[in-house]
Amino acid sequence: MANSSFLSLKYKIMKRLSSKPSGFVSPKDRLDSSLSRAFRPNEHEMRRVFEKLDANSDGKISKSDLKKVLNALGGKLNEAEIAKMVEMADINGDKCIDFKEFMHFHKKEGIRAADIQRAFWMMDLDGDGRIGKEDLYTIMGRVGEECSMEECERMVREVATQQDGLVDMEDFFVLMTRSMELLHV
Repeated sequence: MANSSFLSLKYKIMKRLSSKPSGFVSPKDRLDSSLSRAFRPNEHEMRRVFEKLDANSDGKISKSDLKKVLNALGGKLNEAEIAKMVEMADINGDKCIDFKEFMHFHKKEGIRAADIQRAFWMMDLDGDGRIGKEDLYTIMGRVGEECSMEECERMVREVATQQDGLVDMEDFFVLMTRSMELLHV
């Protein structure tokens, strides 16, 4: 009897959650476990990320490099916050981050599931819980990547698992972590 009342309560809760407005992020869209999980980054992919962050291609990420990228993505960090980010990874004290420091920081800390979730929300420009071709096209343009709307549509279609052709949090998480190893932290 107690088990059936628990199931009944669970059903009522899930039914209520599924009747929320379209802007509501359903439980399915949420990560299936703790946001404190971390993943060991793939060095080849991290090299590509580093090169994008290194705006002037001098082999170092400066505060101004980081600020350019964060502003392009809609980040609202002030100078002190950006300086703190650089300081956290800067081992040799030159106020920049070279690739060795970049990898050291990410291997030590790992790529956190919460960071992947934040990246998703930065790319979900209209806040509907899904990334569409328009979102991707805008983001690619902001970071200086040449990409047609048709190419963006193809990329979104390749990642999306739902028939609506949009990338949800689950799709994005799989995409971002498929070449990473789960760290036991």
